[in-house]
Amino acid sequence: MLSSFFSVPLLKPKQPKGSLVTKLIHNGRTEHEGLENSTILETKVETFEAQLDSFEKGLEGGFRSLIRSRSLLLNVFSY
Repeated sequence: MLSSFFSVPLLKPKQPKGSLVTKLIHNGRTEHEGLENSTILETKVETFEAQLDSFEKGLEGGFRSLIRSRSLLLNVFSY
């Protein structure tokens, strides 16, 4: 799960507007392909957010367990 996080670049360097337009015209891309790419990117972002949420819940459970263990040990040593 973490390897997918590190393997996907979060931000791409910005390109000058002229070169992007030239690239789009040169490659013959259509607006429809751009929308497909946008939809794919949106799906990847949603998947990434779900993975982060799952990871966060796992960490939260681990920390709660550590706090319970600490509390138990403090109670044992205080008697």
